[in-house]
Amino acid sequence: MFSDPAWDILLSIFIDEGSSRPSYVKSVTVGAELPDTTALEWIRRLEHCGLIVGRPDPADRRRRLLSLTPSGRNGIVAVLLSLLAEVGQ
Repeated sequence: MFSDPAWDILLSIFIDEGSSRPSYVKSVTVGAELPDTTALEWIRRLEHCGLIVGRPDPADRRRRLLSLTPSGRNGIVAVLLSLLAEVGQ
């Protein structure tokens, strides 16, 4: 699950949420530097696994907003803490 596209998408959403920015499908695609088709497939997989959730943008129903689920957020935090612990050793 944590191949490069999945990690890039999760991290892009994590950064957007930390900066109080909305995560749109297109902004995540650009932020993760992925082709649209690749990003859409991985977004679908991440939603299916319960790591992210997509919903229509109330301001523009053509766009979808993405956000991390608690499981997705906890997973990213755990990985980042583990990496920090390794660097600190």
